[in-house]
Amino acid sequence: MHGEAFAIVTSHEDDNAEAPLVSVKRTQELLGGITRREVENMHSRGEIESIKLGRRRMVLRRSIDALIARKLAEARASRAAA
Repeated sequence: MHGEAFAIVTSHEDDNAEAPLVSVKRTQELLGGITRREVENMHSRGEIESIKLGRRRMVLRRSIDALIARKLAEARASRAAA
């Protein structure tokens, strides 16, 4: 074991856009800088899914992607109807 080199790998949420869980702070950033309260409201309304890990609330990345897809579809439908 002596003389072996070890690589220290750090992981940041920004490094992996496909992480299955993201923090509330990262959720805020992904959704254009919305407030923490709005993230909580979206969770309460069932627009995004989250889980608690210890004291931290983590948001399922797929639910953020689904929200964005729904909002985009709504915007496109609204433009098409106009």
